[in-house]
Amino acid sequence: MEKIIKIWTRDSKLAVYQAEFVKNQLEKIWYQAELVFIKSDWDKNRINPLYEMWIEWVFTRTLDIALLEEKIDIAVHSLKDVPTKMAKWIILAWVPKRWEYKDILVYKWDYENIKNEVIIWTSSLRRQSFWLNKYPHHKIENLRWNIPKRLEKVKENSNWFWWIFAKVALERLEIKEKNFVDLDFMLPAPAQWAIWIACLTKNSQIKKICEKLNDKNTEICVWIERKFLNLLEWGCSMPIWTLAEIKENKIIFNWSFLSIDWKEKYDVQIIEDIKNYELVAKKAYEKLIENPKAKELLKNFRLWK
Repeated sequence: MEKIIKIWTRDSKLAVYQAEFVKNQLEKIWYQAELVFIKSDWDKNRINPLYEMWIEWVFTRTLDIALLEEKIDIAVHSLKDVPTKMAKWIILAWVPKRWEYKDILVYKWDYENIKNEVIIWTSSLRRQSFWLNKYPHHKIENLRWNIPKRLEKVKENSNWFWWIFAKVALERLEIKEKNFVDLDFMLPAPAQWAIWIACLTKNSQIKKICEKLNDKNTEICVWIERKFLNLLEWGCSMPIWTLAEIKENKIIFNWSFLSIDWKEKYDVQIIEDIKNYELVAKKAYEKLIENPKAKELLKNFRLWK
């Protein structure tokens, strides 16, 4: 009998959706798979926002242990939350095509009120910082639950009118909100809405299976974004956005970050031939440190961190 591939996932609805997607892709090429549910450190602490927890492995440590103990064959998670320095003996085996990365603002009533002093609800430091850069007169409040719970809380509370979500998250959960706007000014975090499928380095059978389903263009783009994050020595919760895209055999890499008070924003764009994709992150980093003002902004953030 053919081996059944054991897939690790958290038990949140969105995590299960991602794991089911992976399971379905494996079954399309005639491999049996089953889900194994494990709670991460994040699931055990729903009070503090991520940037206050300062645990780089908050999402992945539990699954790394499960992989190393060979309780599971592959682990599925959002690549955005995976440390750029992965645990020894674990590799990134498969990156499917990236999903829609845009954030949206969901609101209760009249969107025109956005011009006034309002409270925006989000637990993401990236979203907070770039929102305050655009709307410095607004106030940000932390909103940390899973998405269905957030929506329930917001609708129960008469004082909560505006909140930010990932567009694809609502779509995957089949949640339809009538009142929302795309936040085109807000680019994603590094590797946002790319899925991470990992396995043990020594598991050659699983690696070969995963290679059949890999999307090379997405793999290149998220590699650049994560490499740049690694050069900055920042974690996934820091207020930085990056986006690498492939257009007509060219890599277009945009990234931005802000000062601690959110008032100053530094932007960089690198365009490079796709065959030289491994140079893009380094070029972007060198362009940063050559600029005294940007270098000072980065230094201040490292001191704050």
